[in-house]
Amino acid sequence: MAVYVARLSLENLRLAKAELLSIIEGEGLSCKILKEIGEFLIMELSERDADLIAKRAALIKEIGRLVYIGDLNTDDIINVVNREGLVVGRVESVRSVAKDLTKKVYDELKAKKKFNPSSNIALVFVNGHLLIYVFVKPGRERRFSARSPQKRPVYLPGTMTPWLARVFVNLAAVSSRKHEVLLDPFCGVGGFALEAGIQGIRIVCGDIDRRMVEASIVNVRGYNLDHYCDTLVMDAAQQPFRSQSFDGISTDPPYGRMTIPQRYDLRNLIMHFLDEAVELVKRGRRIVFAVPVSIDGSVSTKLRELEVKGEVKVEDRVLQYVHSSLTRVVYVVKRL
Repeated sequence: MAVYVARLSLENLRLAKAELLSIIEGEGLSCKILKEIGEFLIMELSERDADLIAKRAALIKEIGRLVYIGDLNTDDIINVVNREGLVVGRVESVRSVAKDLTKKVYDELKAKKKFNPSSNIALVFVNGHLLIYVFVKPGRERRFSARSPQKRPVYLPGTMTPWLARVFVNLAAVSSRKHEVLLDPFCGVGGFALEAGIQGIRIVCGDIDRRMVEASIVNVRGYNLDHYCDTLVMDAAQQPFRSQSFDGISTDPPYGRMTIPQRYDLRNLIMHFLDEAVELVKRGRRIVFAVPVSIDGSVSTKLRELEVKGEVKVEDRVLQYVHSSLTRVVYVVKRL
């Protein structure tokens, strides 16, 4: 076991933390959170588990092994660097905290030849603390750009970005090591399938629109992930599976009128989907979905009714701004 630093994305800090905790839960990792400093989480875990988190999480900007944590007012920072035998590659002041001290340390490190931009050691000042860590996680563009919607064999405008699709998959707390089975009953062109399959998670994808199903199959095959994915034409409000068939459900229902089956409006479609989802997911496992804020009142009422019946527990409800005309409400619901 060692101590690691996870730097969460500020795009949606609550969603980022929820994703991290979901990965820890789903994989059954032995992890102890020692301290929270702004967007930085200090955690005790094994190198193998840290590597798994780094590979899976979309909203962790960096993860690295902690070398030093200290109080800015009591330690000689240059002496710490010398004592640990470090060559620093980045000196950063988060939100301009200790800005003058940051510049002074940077200048001293350069003068003493203790700074090299190619080094993977970060020295970060944040909220009255100094963190020094060896970062290991590559940036988002390198990890997700190959699966951006425009680069897929079949492109559909308005498709969710791959990094956000990864977050939805991860929030379901399914295990990649156990190759657990996820359901996406509104699969569209297969974005969730790509992010599940690339992590080693098996997924069943469905859509009522045969064209979407065919597009999803083409996209999944285009990335050689079809051995992780089964795809079929299905109605999310009347699903053809046995009770408790899935280790998790993660999906992004349609929002536009043209993508909703004619016999439903969006509100009724979501109500029927929730009834089906509660039946299909295993007890103690999660249902992750999003709805536009315009129908959130109806969804909240439905979930409260299910909670009163002892069928579910709403574990999280997170607002996620998409653009000027759409704000999503992301729900993480546990089947009791």
